[in-house]
Amino acid sequence: VKEARAGAGLPHPAPGSDEKQPPEEFTYPTLGEDMCMAGNLLGALEKFKEELVATTQRWRRAIVFVRRSECKRLHRQLGSALADLDAALAIYPQYAAALFGKARVLLDTAQSTRALRAFETLLRVDRSWPRLQDWIVRAHASARRSGRAPVSEDVFVGDHVRMARRAPGLWEAGDTAVVVGLGTSQGPVTIRLDKSLRTVHTQPFYLQPLREGLPPGPNQGSGGMTSEPAVAGSGMSDHYHTLGVACDFTSEQLRQAYRTASRTHHPDKGGSAAMFQSVAVAHEVLSDPDQRRAYDEGADLPSSGVQEEGLSLREQVERRYFPDHRGFWLFGDPLEKRRENQARQAEIDALKRRAEKLKEDERAGRTEL
Repeated sequence: VKEARAGAGLPHPAPGSDEKQPPEEFTYPTLGEDMCMAGNLLGALEKFKEELVATTQRWRRAIVFVRRSECKRLHRQLGSALADLDAALAIYPQYAAALFGKARVLLDTAQSTRALRAFETLLRVDRSWPRLQDWIVRAHASARRSGRAPVSEDVFVGDHVRMARRAPGLWEAGDTAVVVGLGTSQGPVTIRLDKSLRTVHTQPFYLQPLREGLPPGPNQGSGGMTSEPAVAGSGMSDHYHTLGVACDFTSEQLRQAYRTASRTHHPDKGGSAAMFQSVAVAHEVLSDPDQRRAYDEGADLPSSGVQEEGLSLREQVERRYFPDHRGFWLFGDPLEKRRENQARQAEIDALKRRAEKLKEDERAGRTEL
């Protein structure tokens, strides 16, 4: 818990001021907000520009950049919105609202790995940010659908790794393993050793990724709008990206996006039948609150990696980032015990099957006699 609260394993913000929130006197409304909400994008952008020209106060400029980015995001000018958020963070690298805004824009553009890094940076800066655990779960689920889900810097779910140094009683230097998911704040990466098939939590400095023949990692550029590449054969689409809606869309935005996507991809209009079906599935899931909630928490993900330890994705995220949410357990954490109990039960079941087979073989031998 102490390590998690100290931000162990989380990315650091860029060097600069450590101020996280603006003083109250600088948070009055910007001139372009009302115009933006009324749908007058050009007028709103002109007002935002006028205010940026008129002020040299650093906090006020950062606030205007963030609010202008929100206007641009509302009108789906995502590349320009990201540039404004980067401008705000260049002034105050720990500005929590700018970090949150950047993470959402990156989710909107299917750059889930970069979005996750932004949410993790926000977690280091402000652990009390509203619903931050939910957003981190969503970013992890989105990254896993893309086939490149990070569990640490340059380490992804499904990576084959070689152990860089010996850990007595666990592995020898040169042993190989596969990354299966999130670990804990003390050991943020969970691996399954190829030799012993044992699952353990460890630090990323023990691991040397073996990526021969695998696709390149996600786009690490700072301003590109290109979606991250998926691992070949992952076959999982992002419903939000399919419909072109924001990660926090309104019901009206969803309705309009569905109508547009349906017309665009309708087979009678020259579209693809497969894509038209994907649009229908995406709308069905996102229009139903319960299905959407389950989707956001990774319920559609294959039962490997995420379920490797018998934990849901939300439970893995809570264990990794928010151990303080799980309270104190006199006889140990039940989530940690679950894996041990499942392994023990698997051993018992295997012994039972073996005993039954021996009995069957014995009966068969007697019958032959």
